[in-house]
Amino acid sequence: MQVSTLDDFSNVVAAESGIAEDDDGVTSWTITRDLVEEDIYYWRVRALEGALIGPWTGPQQQFFLGANYPNPFNPSTQIRFALPEAATVELAVYDVLGQLVRTLVADEQHAARYYRVSWDGTDAQRQAVGSGVYFYRMRTPDFQQTGRMTLVK
Repeated sequence: MQVSTLDDFSNVVAAESGIAEDDDGVTSWTITRDLVEEDIYYWRVRALEGALIGPWTGPQQQFFLGANYPNPFNPSTQIRFALPEAATVELAVYDVLGQLVRTLVADEQHAARYYRVSWDGTDAQRQAVGSGVYFYRMRTPDFQQTGRMTLVK
């Protein structure tokens, strides 16, 4: 197994250590170094059978919209998402009435990989919004999901 901070694995931060097998034959792997909670990490595995070594696993296999971090937040938060294939993506923030506050990613074509977008608690005119609950929605032609976040001032 390898863990990296870059999706091309040119910066491996942990590799094939801490592997253990329990009495039932289940193999587990433990990262023995500290990882930073707000960073994005990519991981891949490959099968080992004696002297035979399988290929590394591939990229993200499904659409993903992560929880924002931190939450609650002030003054800014990070929203993570992943695409298993190239797709047109829109990521927008809405208030509790469903009104658009700000578009963070505007119907743009993105490659298959992980992404991290920041929201600084401002609207489309870059004016600070008030404390409260906001929703963020990721939309592609094949996927739609909404998350909830809280801005505290």
